[in-house]
Amino acid sequence: MLSFLIFIFLYGSQALDAVYTITPPDIDGRIEEVWAEASWVDNFVDMYPREGELLSEPTRAYVMFDDENLYVAFRCATKGRSPDARVTTRDWLDGDRVYLYLDTFGDRRTAYLFGVSAAGVEADAIISGDGSSQDFSYDLVWYSSVYREDSAYTVEIKIPFRALRYKDGLDEWGINFRRYSPVKGGEDAYWAPMSRNEGFRVSRFGKLVGIRPKVRGRYLEIYPVFLAQTDLARSEEDRPRLGVDLSWSLSPSSRFQFTWHPDFAQVEADPYRLNISKYELYFPEKRPFFTEGADIFKVAAGGRGGRPLMLFYSRRIGKKLPDGTEVPIRFGSKFTFKSGSWESGFLVANTRRTYWLYGMEPTSLFTVFRLKRSFLRNSTLGFLYEAKEEFWGNHFRLEDRSRMRPSPFLRSAYNSLYYTSESHRYYRLLSSDLVLR
Repeated sequence: MLSFLIFIFLYGSQALDAVYTITPPDIDGRIEEVWAEASWVDNFVDMYPREGELLSEPTRAYVMFDDENLYVAFRCATKGRSPDARVTTRDWLDGDRVYLYLDTFGDRRTAYLFGVSAAGVEADAIISGDGSSQDFSYDLVWYSSVYREDSAYTVEIKIPFRALRYKDGLDEWGINFRRYSPVKGGEDAYWAPMSRNEGFRVSRFGKLVGIRPKVRGRYLEIYPVFLAQTDLARSEEDRPRLGVDLSWSLSPSSRFQFTWHPDFAQVEADPYRLNISKYELYFPEKRPFFTEGADIFKVAAGGRGGRPLMLFYSRRIGKKLPDGTEVPIRFGSKFTFKSGSWESGFLVANTRRTYWLYGMEPTSLFTVFRLKRSFLRNSTLGFLYEAKEEFWGNHFRLEDRSRMRPSPFLRSAYNSLYYTSESHRYYRLLSSDLVLR
């Protein structure tokens, strides 16, 4: 009964003041004296296995900020045991671990996730749909460090404001802290409590009051690319190629990107999978140009924990052909914008004609436009336009492989082959979606 009363008292009523510091901490995993001036919380409440009870192992989280960064620290006691520091791959945490969640737009629907395990493995993701969808394909720029003791571990995190998108002038962000402890069957506890019946919800976050990132200018990133290729079979390909990647933050809530002859060699390779069916395999998107703002182009399928409908699959742009040949991208540009309850995105990309073992992939132009609006608490209304134009020259082939997956939450959809000729083909997809929660 007491734990239930504690849960009711805490549920949805958490608030934390953001403290400004002029002395940034060293991110070495050790909680030093500078953290004494930070705001802190220690009342973590179990979601599993004993909902509403306080976490059995003492835990404290600290927060402060300066003009350029947000700083967060955790001190986690491990009663009668050493920290469980299991080494895993990025974005897949195991053992003792902590998480930070930030709703930087205050919309109570979308959030950033930052996680660190006792082994120092990091995870980050974009959360949408009030927690119904988590996209771990994002790799944001942030820093963390872990220090382990015999019966405790500490974590320090630094997140540059320039790595985040947030609403201008908003001085109150949604925030939550989480700790997973592999004791008593696995304790999963939050500072702002979560209900087991409802599941994880952004709308249940606490508040970080008084957060004031320094107003930044139009942040511009330019990465030049130099490519050299040698093909003994095609001498005309033996020439260097220049490229550039450009990202321009017009404001904290809008971004323009442009790429010309991009090089994705540094992107993590896909795991090997053998396909013996007539349907294409789906792999997560990891190319930076396509991951930024990718949540805007997704169509929600409704329900808790359901995956969004894959109406726009960006891996088809610059795809790998059956013989392993990769279709090169000539150029691409993208603009994403978020303001209040409105979100929009526009993408255009051009791929080069490519010859492979059994034929030819034509020059193609891709166009995608997405507009959606949130209303009520977690409901959305959206519109998606997607087009692909293929330039075949004197070649002609009629083929339509588009698929629709029915859902009671997808109100209407239109898919058609708009026109064909001996020189080019044009596909388009129009869809509208309404999700009520």
